[in-house]
Amino acid sequence: MGVFGFRRYVCLEFHGAKVLEILKYQIQKHKVKMYNYSINTNHMHLALQFESRKQYNSFIRALTGHLIRTLSLLTGIDLKGLFDLCPFTEVI
Repeated sequence: MGVFGFRRYVCLEFHGAKVLEILKYQIQKHKVKMYNYSINTNHMHLALQFESRKQYNSFIRALTGHLIRTLSLLTGIDLKGLFDLCPFTEVI
């Protein structure tokens, strides 16, 4: 299944509690400071603070991998490759 089918079958809002659980787990594991978040139908907005670029890269890699594994299991759809592109990031 391609990326465009993701919204129809695997809306993040339907699995919002699990997505939030994964997000909080990865934030604790990587010692990231979270200011705010919004889980939408097909994307998330996160206001986070990192100590270094290495910490950011490690966190994003772990979060996306964890989300793909869990959502694939919950839906029965292979979502590998969904996050092939880099996330939009604005450094402030």
